[in-house]
Amino acid sequence: GQYQIVVINRGTREGVDVGSVFEIYQAGELIVDQVSKERNASVKLPDEKAGLLMVFRTFEKVSFGLIMKASSALHVGDRVRNP
Repeated sequence: GQYQIVVINRGTREGVDVGSVFEIYQAGELIVDQVSKERNASVKLPDEKAGLLMVFRTFEKVSFGLIMKASSALHVGDRVRNP
C-alpha cells in the first residue's frame, strides 16, 4: 500500500539511480474470447496502472523504493516501468 517500502530487482547496473520514479503495473487478466471462432481462444487484457514508486536506495543488482501512490493493492510480481 501507500508509503510502504518495496524491493525491485533492478540496480545501478541497469541505470537505476536514487530519485528515479517508476509507475507500477499489474498484469492484465486472461479472459475467454467470445468473438473468436476458435475453440477455447483467450485474450489478455492490458496491464493496469496500480501506483507510483520512487527509488531511495540503490545497489548493483537491487534497489529499495517508497510507494508514493497506490490505487489498488500491490502484489509480488507487479512490474515497474518509466512513467
